[in-house]
Amino acid sequence: MKKFRFSENILKISLIVAIFLLLGISGENYRQFNSYTETQEKINESYKTQANLQALLYVIVETEATHRSIIVTNERKLIEKYFEKKAKIQPQINFLKKLTKDNPYSRNKIDSIQRIVNQRIDFLDNHLKIYDSADSNLIYKQNLASSANLLQEIERLIEEVVKQEDNTLHKTKDISDKKLKITPLLLLAVVLFSIFIFIISSIILYRYLQNARRNLSQSQINNMIYEQSERISRSGHWHFQPSTKKIEFSSNLYRLLGFEPNSFKPSLKKYLSVIDEADRSQLIANLKKLKSEGSIPSMDINITTPSGESRCLRFIARLVTDENGNDLIIGANKDLTFEIETNKELNELNSELKISNSIYKNAESIAMIGSYSYDFDKKKFAFSDNLFHILGYLPESFEASELKFIEFIHEDDRSVFIEHMGLHQAVNKHSMSRIRIIDKNGNLKYLTSNKKIFKEDEKKIMIVTLKDISEEVMISKRLEEKNEDLIKSNSELESFNHIASHDLQEPLRKIQTFISRINVTDNVNLPPLIADYLSRIASAANRMQNLVIDLLSFSRASKENKVFENYDLNIILEDAIQELQTDIQEKDAQINAVNLPNSTVIPFQFQQLFVNLLSNSLKYAKEDVQPIITIQNESISQKDLSSFPNYKKNELVKISFEDNGIGFDQQYADNIFILFKRLHDRRRYSGTGIGLAICKKILQNHKGQIYAEGKPGIGSKFTIIFPVSPNNNSF
Repeated sequence: MKKFRFSENILKISLIVAIFLLLGISGENYRQFNSYTETQEKINESYKTQANLQALLYVIVETEATHRSIIVTNERKLIEKYFEKKAKIQPQINFLKKLTKDNPYSRNKIDSIQRIVNQRIDFLDNHLKIYDSADSNLIYKQNLASSANLLQEIERLIEEVVKQEDNTLHKTKDISDKKLKITPLLLLAVVLFSIFIFIISSIILYRYLQNARRNLSQSQINNMIYEQSERISRSGHWHFQPSTKKIEFSSNLYRLLGFEPNSFKPSLKKYLSVIDEADRSQLIANLKKLKSEGSIPSMDINITTPSGESRCLRFIARLVTDENGNDLIIGANKDLTFEIETNKELNELNSELKISNSIYKNAESIAMIGSYSYDFDKKKFAFSDNLFHILGYLPESFEASELKFIEFIHEDDRSVFIEHMGLHQAVNKHSMSRIRIIDKNGNLKYLTSNKKIFKEDEKKIMIVTLKDISEEVMISKRLEEKNEDLIKSNSELESFNHIASHDLQEPLRKIQTFISRINVTDNVNLPPLIADYLSRIASAANRMQNLVIDLLSFSRASKENKVFENYDLNIILEDAIQELQTDIQEKDAQINAVNLPNSTVIPFQFQQLFVNLLSNSLKYAKEDVQPIITIQNESISQKDLSSFPNYKKNELVKISFEDNGIGFDQQYADNIFILFKRLHDRRRYSGTGIGLAICKKILQNHKGQIYAEGKPGIGSKFTIIFPVSPNNNSF
C-alpha cells in the first residue's frame, strides 16, 4: 500500500514540474517573439516537429503498452482503449507532414516512419483478431523481437529528423541574433526533460492503472460472489451510517421485498412500509434498543410484496464500529417462506399418510381382505389388523408368524398352502388359490391367497394377501341350486311349448271343424240362441288359436337359434308385404317405402318384425280413409347415439313406419310393447296384444331399440334403431 502511494505522489510531482517547465519556456518564447518573429516561427516549427515526433513516439509506446496489457491482464475492456490510442497515430503523422512540407529530408523520414508504424499496427490488429485462438501467445512471442526492432527503427528515424531539425535550427540561429544561441539548446534540453518526465509519468500511471484494474476486478468478483450467495441462500442485507444518515440495500434485499434491484432510493420508511402492521411496531422497538445494547435477538416478520405475495423473513441486526471509529448498523434478512411451506407440506403429507393408513385399514375391512408380510432382512412377520379380524381376534392379540397362521388352515389345505405360499418358496411362484380356515369361534371360512415378493430400497419383502370369499362361496352354491331349478323350469316350459304347439291346438281345430260342419248343414234348423252360442264358441276358438300361435312366435323369438346374415332389407320388406297382400288389397292400403340398406340380421325374425308393424298399421286404420304407410330410412341424431355409446353414426340403421290411422295417446307409448297389453276394445279391433311385444323382443335380439309416437286421430309412428352389424352375434 505504501509503494502504491509513493508512485502516486511521484506522478503528481512529475506532472507539476513538467507543467512549470513548459510554462517557463512558453514565457521565454513569448518575450522574444516580437523581436524575432520570423526566426521564432521557424524555431516554433522546428520545436513542433520535434515535439510531435516525441508525441508520436509516446503514442506508439502507449499503443504497444496497451496491447501488452491486454495480453497480460486478459482484460477485454482494454481493446477499446487500444483502438483509441491507435487512432491518435495517423493524425500525428499527418500533422508532421504538414510541418515538414518545406523540408524534403524530414518529409521522407516521416514517410518511412509511417510505413514502419503501419506495418506494426497491422501486426497488432491481426494478433487481436486471433487473440482467442491457441496460437495467439506463440505468434506474439515470435514477433516480440521484431516489434522491438521496429520501435528502435522508429526512434532512429525520429532522431534523424530531430537532428535535421536541429541543423536547420542552428542555421536559423546563426542568421539571427547570436544572443539567442543558447535558446535552441535550452529548448531541446527542456523538451528532452519533458519527454523524460512524461515517460516516467506514463510508467507510473500504467502501474497505477494496472493495480487499480486488479483491485476493481477483484472487487467486482467479490461483489458478484456475495450477491449470488445471497440469492442462493434467499437472504439480503442493509447497512445504515448514523453519522451520514445514509442507508444502503443489497440487490437481493430489493428482491426479497418484492422490488427490482435499485428501483427506488433506499430508506427505512420504504423498508417498514412492506412489513405487516402486527410486526412493524415490534421491529421499531427492537431497532431503538440497538444503540444501547449493540445487538437484538432475531425475530420473524411477515411482509406483503407489491404484487400481493405474503412472505416470512427472519430479521437480525448488529451495531459495529469501522476502522475510523464510525458506528455502522448492519441488518440481515432471510426468506423463511420456502422452509415454512415445506414444513407445512410435510405436515400435510404426514396427515395424508395417516388418513391413507386409516383408509387402507378400512378398505381392507370393507373388502374383507387381510395380509401378512415378511421382512427378509429383519426376519420378522407382520399381520394386518383385518387379518386378525378374519381369524376372529383383535389386532396384535398374538405374535405374528407363518406357523401361527398355518394353525388356522383346514388340515386338508395346509400342505398345498405350504408348498405354494410358504416362506421357503422365496420366489413369485404361485398364482391365486383358495384355502379354508377355521377361525377362533370355529367358523369355517373360505379365503383366496396370493403372494408377491419385491425389493424396495435394497430390502426384500414378501407379502401374502388373503381375501374372505365365504359369502361369495355361499352365494355361488345358492346360485348353483337356483340354476338347477331353472334348468328344470326351462325343461317344463319346453314341454309346455310342445303341448301348446301340438296338443292344445288339436282340440281347437276339432271345435272349429265341428262348428264349421254344423254351419254348412242345410237341414239343421237351429234356434237363434243356439246359433248365437255356436258363433261365440267359434270366435273364442279362433281367438284362442291366434293367442297360442302368437305365444309360440314370442317363444321362438326368445329361444330359437339366431343365425345372422348380411341381408338386403328391401327383399325382407317385399316378402312381408307379399305375406300381407290380402289385407292390403282389402283395405286398399298405399305403402310408400324408400330404399333400405343391407344389414346383418336374422332374416325370418326381421320379416316377422316388418309383418307385425305393417299389420298393426292396417289393423288400426281409420274407417272410410285409405291407409297410407310410409317407410323411411332416417339419419341418426346425437340423442340416438347416446343410447348406443359403443357405435358410430355410420354403424347404425334407423327405419320408421308412419301411418295415418287412429293413433294413440303418447302416455301409453311404452305400455303398447308389454305382453298382452291392449289399448283398444278387442271386439272392435282383433288381436292378442303380443305382436308389438314380439317386435321389441326381435330388436333386443339385434341389440336394437323400438319406440312409438302417437297422436289420437292423426296416426302412429314406430321407429326402430339397430346396428348394421352387432359386435357380438352370439346371444
